[in-house]
Amino acid sequence: MLPPFESNSKPGTTLTVLREPSGTWGVAICKDMDFTPLSRQYGEAGTGLMLVPAWDFVLDRWEHGHIAVMRGVEGGFSIARAASRAI
Repeated sequence: MLPPFESNSKPGTTLTVLREPSGTWGVAICKDMDFTPLSRQYGEAGTGLMLVPAWDFVLDRWEHGHIAVMRGVEGGFSIARAASRAI
């Protein structure tokens, strides 16, 4: 969690998976996509689409966006990533 912005939040411990008529959707936040094991778990769960809200900083926004795309390739799912820009 990013202090002080997320200090009041509690990190999750399970995958968030939604079974929809169009397929299985996963939900994760921007930094989650930096971790290969988590993405692999979503892929193994049959996720076809990852919904990834993000809060990017100017200096690292390009990196996080590209990493998320790579995690989709690795995990075998599509990424729908909407990013807000921070300082």
